[in-house]
Amino acid sequence: MGRTDWEGYFEAVRNQDWRTARDALTGIAAIENTNPFVYLRMGDACQRLGDTNHAVKAYHLAVRIQTLAGFQNKATALYKIILRIDPKNAEAVSKSEKLLKEMEGVRHQHVSPEPGIASPAPQAHLPVYCKVLQR
Repeated sequence: MGRTDWEGYFEAVRNQDWRTARDALTGIAAIENTNPFVYLRMGDACQRLGDTNHAVKAYHLAVRIQTLAGFQNKATALYKIILRIDPKNAEAVSKSEKLLKEMEGVRHQHVSPEPGIASPAPQAHLPVYCKVLQR
């Protein structure tokens, strides 16, 4: 069923039928609810339809998944998209500031205090499934 839904989505995008694309993504989200790409594309389709409220909600779901997976940079980029659509979105403003502070703190932890001393490997912060893929 998932492959058929994706094919329907891509066909709808090819035809610029954003309502059908959004509906296909809704079906896909029921199966692949941890795939941030689904919610990112759903937000894009909702934007094309002029439905900014649902677009922002979809992007927030994508941000949560990206953040939980350890992809803070991607989450930050999604917050920028949300704030472009809704500059006064309180959740995006506060959470993006918090995320940027956390990222800044992690970056400072990886800086060596003295030249020649190695800092901890950034891979230490990757989720477990990413570590398995590195082997």
